[in-house]
Amino acid sequence: MIRPFRFQEEDRADYRRVLDEAISSEEIQARLPGAAVNAGQLRVRALAASTSIASSAAHEYQEYTAAGRQARTTSAGNVVPLSGPPGQEQPNAGVLAVLAVLVPILSLIAAVTLLLIGYGLTLFGDHAAVTGPLVTAGWACGTVTLLATGAALVALLHTARQHRSSGIPRGAKHSPKTAVAREIWLAALRDQGVMPFLRRQLSSETGGSESGGELEVLHRPGSSSPSFTSPAMVTAGSRRDQ
Repeated sequence: MIRPFRFQEEDRADYRRVLDEAISSEEIQARLPGAAVNAGQLRVRALAASTSIASSAAHEYQEYTAAGRQARTTSAGNVVPLSGPPGQEQPNAGVLAVLAVLVPILSLIAAVTLLLIGYGLTLFGDHAAVTGPLVTAGWACGTVTLLATGAALVALLHTARQHRSSGIPRGAKHSPKTAVAREIWLAALRDQGVMPFLRRQLSSETGGSESGGELEVLHRPGSSSPSFTSPAMVTAGSRRDQ
């Protein structure tokens, strides 16, 4: 059983680019002045028939998508875990991550609570012996909050830099094999699908406009009825009567 051709949505941008390049080519531009359609109409028709046109290069497209799947599988196998590269895992990485999140939160809560109690007591009387240590402890917790937040951000940036430089592929479409398969598909799409479609459209529109004029004269409305008499026949009959 033949499987129907499926054109993925993420590849339609490449299709539109090939279509625009084909319409802008010297061959198509040279044939447009004598055609009954313009470049915009050609583009609309080609976009509407994108699936059927792309199916002309179905074999090359399947090779391209297969190469992309293989590259994505390889990329997934090369992802470095958060705890570090294989053989260099840090067993306490999870604990450090939890502390990096909890310490700023807890110290912030403590700072707000101590400062509120300390400054709140000053409103109800002279409690310097109590409010002084509370306010001092509150500001100390605030300082810890800032330091812990800064350390967490630095650790996050360091981890992101390690993963960026760990050799992770930039994506399936950037692998050499996939890039070659993509260029082969784009060339086949242009030569086997887009250009033949544009030529057929221009040829049919040109032929249709020429034959349409003849059909309009030969099959003018009412000319096929038995009672129709052309002006030339009326003139000839009047001359015989004279």
